[in-house]
Amino acid sequence: RHGYINEDGSPYLLRTHQLRHLLNTFAQINGMDEFSIARWSGRKLISQNVSYDHRSHLQMSKAIREQKLSVCVNEHRKKDIPVVDLNEFDSLSSGAVLVSKHGYCKHSYAFKPCEHYPIENSGLDNETISNIHDKILKRTLYDKNDGNINADRWYEFHKRIKKGE
Repeated sequence: RHGYINEDGSPYLLRTHQLRHLLNTFAQINGMDEFSIARWSGRKLISQNVSYDHRSHLQMSKAIREQKLSVCVNEHRKKDIPVVDLNEFDSLSSGAVLVSKHGYCKHSYAFKPCEHYPIENSGLDNETISNIHDKILKRTLYDKNDGNINADRWYEFHKRIKKGE
């Protein structure tokens, strides 16, 4: 219509559905939230938005980076986190505990030990943390010998931590 042509000489062809993809991509680039995009587009599910999102990886990573910078402080999630002195870590009721120089997590023997636990960086170079690991290892061995289900899995995991594997 306006004389625009492809390299092969054929005229450009644009279908109305292609405009739907383009508008959705513009909405994504400009930071419109997923719910609003789905509602605006008449979709039943927000998960359908992904089919219409044609941002480049560079655009997506930029959006994620900007989001992380703008959401540094969530006032509504602010809460006091209890601080525990590592020297007072004697009240172990279970060996399903992960300890590192960053803190600790209590678990249940019903769950597998965390696959993302930083074994190489567990803080064993710190004497206090190393002593805590010894206590945990003894506790898991006790629970394993006492017939506690899955304590053997945690015992093997804590042995790997002590060896630094």
